[in-house]
Amino acid sequence: MQKALASRLCASADKLQSYAAFLAASEVVALRRGVSASDIRRGLTPEETHRIVAVSSATHQRDARTGRVVAVLQNIPAADADEIERLRAIAAARHEALYLASTVFGRGPRSLARAVGLSHTAVAKAVAAVEDRRSDPKVDRMLDEAELQLMGELA
Repeated sequence: MQKALASRLCASADKLQSYAAFLAASEVVALRRGVSASDIRRGLTPEETHRIVAVSSATHQRDARTGRVVAVLQNIPAADADEIERLRAIAAARHEALYLASTVFGRGPRSLARAVGLSHTAVAKAVAAVEDRRSDPKVDRMLDEAELQLMGELA
């Protein structure tokens, strides 16, 4: 009985530590990306995810002058294109927060998954996707600065 209780307490403590790491990382990423930390923590609803998937990247392109995403097809209102871009930014920020919680705080994918309500595979894929994006110097610099900021908060 005591072993089972001790095991549950350890699991709860691990989940709390992972959630605290994710919260700290989401605050830092939110400031750097200009998105809401509460949106990062909440994640996307299935409907929002479906909207992103339903509108393929072929229907959008970046305006060379402004860098903004613009709708290519006539039947996609500009407001919808802006909303899709906002949802993509939230998803990317959430992935970055998971990545930082994993790398800076040493939280594993299973522990983070339990803390944020995802599968461990989804967390592992998010972390891997961010690692792949580090080849972009702007992303790498942003993540380096976020890591330093989070490590400063640890001290």
